Amino acid sequence: MAVIPGTITNLIPAAPEWTVNLDWGDAQPAEGYPIVGWATVVTDDTTIEPAFYWDGAIYTVTEFQRTCSHVSVRVCPPPTRLEFV
Repeated sequence: MAVIPGTITNLIPAAPEWTVNLDWGDAQPAEGYPIVGWATVVTDDTTIEPAFYWDGAIYTVTEFQRTCSHVSVRVCPPPTRLEFV
């Protein structure tokens, strides 16, 4: 099966509270956006990337950086929590 680079072959839901921070540099402060899933993306090697909601659409990091290559993307796990039993 021939697959084009950038193709998403699988998507699974992300656990709550995972986000990506988009750092626009000096123009504005970094902002967090919710990760809605984890996507298997065909690149030179197959990678797993966060799929996140930004500006009315869902993007993977690869898709987003094609549009906004000057923006730094950082994956942020949920904060750890202490739970008492």
